[in-house]
Amino acid sequence: MDSKLPDGWEKPLHEFLDTIIKEKPGHASRKSSELVLNKLAEGIPELVGGSADLTGSNLTKATS
Repeated sequence: MDSKLPDGWEKPLHEFLDTIIKEKPGHASRKSSELVLNKLAEGIPELVGGSADLTGSNLTKATS
């Protein structure tokens, strides 16, 4: 609500990106999006999104 991100929010994302780019390049865009959204949710627990009834097919359910 105050337009500020929690301290260290980017750490899980940067660690993940360093690993995924080196070890598993070439994910499909929906899969890459799912992986990044989950890492963002780790660092930003109050993250909110939505995709109506397409969550399963567009891989937007946060598992963190």
